Amino acid sequence: MNRAMGAVEREAVAEYPELRRLIDLRDGGGWVFFPVNADADLAELRGVRTWPRGYADALLVRDVGDAAALRSEAAGAVVWTCDGSLVDVVNGLMDLPAPTLPVAASCLGPRSATVDAAMIGYRYGLRLDVDEETGDYVDHA
Repeated sequence: MNRAMGAVEREAVAEYPELRRLIDLRDGGGWVFFPVNADADLAELRGVRTWPRGYADALLVRDVGDAAALRSEAAGAVVWTCDGSLVDVVNGLMDLPAPTLPVAASCLGPRSATVDAAMIGYRYGLRLDVDEETGDYVDHA
């Protein structure tokens, strides 16, 4: 589904080259993006891609240096996560095989509690952190 970049995209990529990878992800197909605004400014970008058998990928971008992604299965269990820069997270998503392929299970690695908290918070609209002493999630609402 690769399409030529429009003038706005070219201008954005000229200022923020990291956006090129986000455009590559979008052009790969299946993604729907939702901008989240705060006081008329873009606060974050959320994206989702659904797969057969109920799998879904989600992406949260707050800044070129602050992004996170996850893959969940039909029952809602998170089976893969990644956080870091926009480029690192998009690369992780692009390298992740389709969940229906046998090799996909071998790509699933351990998740950190911090990433779990961010993704659970993203899913339910909460701001969660992890208490370092107890390992419990703490809501900062």
